[in-house]
Amino acid sequence: MKTALKIIALLAFAVSAAAPAQSPSQPATTLVVFANRQTQKRLWPVLVSTLRRDAAAASQSAPVDGNPQIILGGADIPGPEFPSRIEVELLGRCDDPWGADPPAKSGPLGYVRKDAGMIAPIIYIDCAQVSQLLSPETRSMTQRQRLQVTSEAISHVILHEWIHIATQSSAHTSRGIMQPALSLRELTTPVADTGSASAKSQKKSKTEGGSDSGLLVRGFTLLIGDQR
Repeated sequence: MKTALKIIALLAFAVSAAAPAQSPSQPATTLVVFANRQTQKRLWPVLVSTLRRDAAAASQSAPVDGNPQIILGGADIPGPEFPSRIEVELLGRCDDPWGADPPAKSGPLGYVRKDAGMIAPIIYIDCAQVSQLLSPETRSMTQRQRLQVTSEAISHVILHEWIHIATQSSAHTSRGIMQPALSLRELTTPVADTGSASAKSQKKSKTEGGSDSGLLVRGFTLLIGDQR
């Protein structure tokens, strides 16, 4: 009997030792977002709530944290305090599709880079590309609606790149947020509904003569490039 109790005790110790030291309420990943002042003031509150909702939905089927800590980056943000840290660089002005400068040339909405063969935990979002894409869609919207649509698009790009980082893979899927290209409908639909939006977009493209050239937006191409 004593021997059995000792075995049970040892098993219990092994399980507790293998369990993560992190408490369940403590987020495993910290997203540190760097943005200019206009974006910080107007877009930040909407983007945070949208990204939290989409991360929770994406975590059901992808290796991302469903409850990340999201903080605004600055010169005083210490690196060692956030061991599972992913940086997000919002390049340019992301707060209003009508207020951003047009891009010099067509390019990806977002991308990550390889460093020494590894996908670095830094996500770059090209706000000029995002704004140019959304400006026709937001022409008749209120400012609040524009901010929400912009946040949806940015959140999709962040999560797409985050999955590349988490999996250390450039692979894409035929449906969902990891498609190599998303329709405008998919890009501005909550992540939880992206699959159904994908089906609707594909159905719509077939009814419009079988061509999706006008439906698919600038895709997630050239997402992963070697760091120079």
